[in-house]
Formats: sequence, C-alpha cells, structure tokens
Amino acid sequence: MKEKILYLDIDGVLNNQEDFEYLISKDFIDPDNYLLFDTGHFVCKKKLNLLKELIDENDLSVVVVSSWPHRLKGHQNVCDFLGIPCYGEEGSFSGGFVREKRIKQHVIDNEIKDYVVIDDAGDNGYTDMKNLITVDGSVGLTKEDILKANKIFKRNKRKRKPA
Repeated sequence: MKEKILYLDIDGVLNNQEDFEYLISKDFIDPDNYLLFDTGHFVCKKKLNLLKELIDENDLSVVVVSSWPHRLKGHQNVCDFLGIPCYGEEGSFSGGFVREKRIKQHVIDNEIKDYVVIDDAGDNGYTDMKNLITVDGSVGLTKEDILKANKIFKRNKRKRKPA
C-alpha cells in the first residue's frame, strides 16, 4: 500500500493549446523546452519540472489517468518517459465523470491513504472537488497549482494524526 498517490492527467496539465500551436508552426521540437514521445504526445519541460518538485517534496507515486497510457502501451511506459515514479500498471480511467468514479474505486481497492488529482477537466469531470486541483488547460500546470496540491497533502496529513 502506498501512502500518497498523484492521479495525473497530461494534456492540458503538462502541455497546453499554445504549446500545440507553437509546435505545429515549427519544423522541429525545441529539446530545451519540450519532451517529445511521438507525434502529438509531448510535454513542456517547465511544467514537468514543477510536477517533479511536487512528487519529490511529497514522496508521491503517480497513476496516469489520461488517454496517454492507452495510446502509448501502458502507464509504466508513460511514467518512464516522464521520469516519474509509477504506481502499478493500471487500466483505463477514461474521461468525464467515469474517470472520477474509477479513481475513487482505485483509492478504495488499493487502500490509498492520501491522494490528489491534477486534471484540467474540473467540474466537467468531477463532482467531488476536495482532492482535485483543476488546472487551467489553456495555461497548463503552474506554481499556484503546486501550492494548492501541497496544501491538500498537508491538510490530509493533519487529519491522519492520532489524537
């Protein structure tokens, strides 16, 4: 059982529309700013570095809840590409409200004690917002999003302390 898990969406979190438009207009990927898996699957290194700081600071493992694992042959493959710790080889989490339902079931099935969801879907995909960081998909992950996630992990840690 892992104490703390990050459920991570990728598109709109580790990249955004501006990144897509920039990359479409270029003949090459700028390796200083972007990490390319294949055509259409890339992340912004600045956003990925923010994510890695959150992971390191909170000793997190990651469950990828985006469509990437389905297209890229599994969660471990995606986590290896991103250079982040992966929590198991999980199944599909789909999108919309199905994703929230599957995350909640995963928490129960794996006895997860503490978790945060980072997704750009917000109330278009989630009804329970207490552990959700809704990223502005037009911007992607920001320092403010990381601060919110840290605040949730600290709040949950206080709740778990024995009286």
